[in-house]
Amino acid sequence: MTTQNTFKEFIEKITQTILRSLKKSWQLILLCLGIILLSWYLLFDHYQTTGTGNFLYSVESSILDWKLKNRGEIKRPTKVGILAIDEESLASFGRWPFSRRYYAQAFDNLKEEYGVKWIGFDAVWAEPEKTLLQDAQEDIEGLNYQQLKQVQADLLDM
Repeated sequence: MTTQNTFKEFIEKITQTILRSLKKSWQLILLCLGIILLSWYLLFDHYQTTGTGNFLYSVESSILDWKLKNRGEIKRPTKVGILAIDEESLASFGRWPFSRRYYAQAFDNLKEEYGVKWIGFDAVWAEPEKTLLQDAQEDIEGLNYQQLKQVQADLLDM
């Protein structure tokens, strides 16, 4: 008997064993396949259509509502504040957009004076910053002639 024949017999035995097992439990396998297919259908249907008419969406929303009501309120260790730009800010700081140094100063103040540990920031700078001489006046005062020449060269570069 060759190795190839032995291997063939081995595969045939395994195949027969699997077929016998499948014949015995075909109902259970069919039930499992049905549950899997139904689950896949509900999952993909759920994420394609959401709303009050969707059964799975309604069940999920009810469970989430129940979970959040029974959980109770969670005490947060810190407070959340919003630093917003309004009409009063525009009157105090002038034109929009504000110089970026005002943002840096505001962030430093939040950290040093109020102990803020985390800052989220969202702004759109659609145009380059236009520095006015009055914005640079504080930085220029008290400089000697050589330093002023350097600042003048830097301003011309801008």
